[in-house]
Amino acid sequence: MTSSPTWNTQYLQPPEEFPLTPLPLLSGAIPANFRGTLYRNGPARLERGGRRVGHWFDGDGAVLAVHFTDTGVQATYRYVKTQEYLQEEQAGKLLFGGYGRVPPGSLWDRFTKPLKNAANTSVLPLSDRVLALWEGEHPHALDLQTLETQGKDNLGGLASNLPYSAHPKIDPQTGEIFNFGVSLGSSVTLNIYRSDKTGQIQQQGHIPLKGIPLIHDFVLAGQYLVS
Repeated sequence: MTSSPTWNTQYLQPPEEFPLTPLPLLSGAIPANFRGTLYRNGPARLERGGRRVGHWFDGDGAVLAVHFTDTGVQATYRYVKTQEYLQEEQAGKLLFGGYGRVPPGSLWDRFTKPLKNAANTSVLPLSDRVLALWEGEHPHALDLQTLETQGKDNLGGLASNLPYSAHPKIDPQTGEIFNFGVSLGSSVTLNIYRSDKTGQIQQQGHIPLKGIPLIHDFVLAGQYLVS
């Protein structure tokens, strides 16, 4: 019996980035009018300096884009260059805590050092950028074609201390985007956001909560958000 969790043995080698690359068609045919881009996000780098993260939720996010165009299919794959990613890349070791790992250092560091924004959970394509989303903080904006990281995105009005969930919902009638984030502190607050189809926040609501509930997702049902 192994002492390592099953996931820990599946991704021993971090995947490598690659630039925009034509993809050969190996079998079959692409439908004539099939156009658009598929974006996928997920934990990719799970180790640094010989140390592995404590849970696969903590792996650095990397986004795959597959573009179906008039001239063929192209793809690119890039890590989301968060500030935490860049600091750990330069140091050559893990520096931050996460879902399954406490920060290295003193006891003070463990309680005061922020968690890593891994930007590894999902994506939200918009007209001028694609957002790499995470549960506990702001999203990161990426270039739609090259996936170059443009930095954190406050969506035109998201305060620095407010999180933006990885599971937004789009109203099929209006194109408006709805999402939430749970902020912790002296009190627990459920923050609700309504954005236009460009991602810019138009309205925010704040509901005080009792205890520390785990809210993972919600359903958009007409004029209601149901969790």
